[in-house]
Order: sequence, then C-alpha cells, then structure tokens
Amino acid sequence: MKKLLVIATVFASLSGLVSADIQAPPGSDYTSTRKLGRALSNIMYGFMEIPEQIVRKNDELGRKAGYSYGVVDGTSRTLRRLGYGLYELFTFTCPTYRGTF
Repeated sequence: MKKLLVIATVFASLSGLVSADIQAPPGSDYTSTRKLGRALSNIMYGFMEIPEQIVRKNDELGRKAGYSYGVVDGTSRTLRRLGYGLYELFTFTCPTYRGTF
C-alpha cells in the first residue's frame, strides 16, 4: 500500500511539471470533411427551421405571428440552408476563404 501511495504521489507531482504543446494551427479545424458534414446537415435538417421559427416567433411576438410570420420566415431559412448545403456539397473539396474550408 505504501508503494502504491508513493507511485501515485510521484505521478501527481510530475503531471504538474509535464506539459506538451498540442496546439494545432487554426486552419486544421476547417477541413473538407467538416465542410461536407456541414453541407449534408444543412440539406437533411434544414427543414427543422420551420418549427423552430414558429416557436421563436410565438415566444417573441405571440401566437398569430408564430403561425404566420414564423412559417414564412422558417420556409425562407429552410430554402437558404438548402442552397448553402448544395453549394457546399459541390465545393467541399475546394478551399473557399483564405485557404481554409
């Protein structure tokens, strides 16, 4: 038991001294696979903007606005997400902004 306590104390004290540089360059987070995933999620789940906007407009402006303006705004956002998704699907292999994806 004493040996285990000594080993645990040594590891605990050394863990405070040991540090590694695991920083990645900022561009490494934005890859073509992330762009492809973003495109697929925009295409598959973009329609969820309609009920989301109904609930948000209902909370902000009331029930009538939720079921009228919320539907219109949600449909607009759905179509925009579909457009962005299709654009990113066809261009996921190409970096688009400052050499990143």
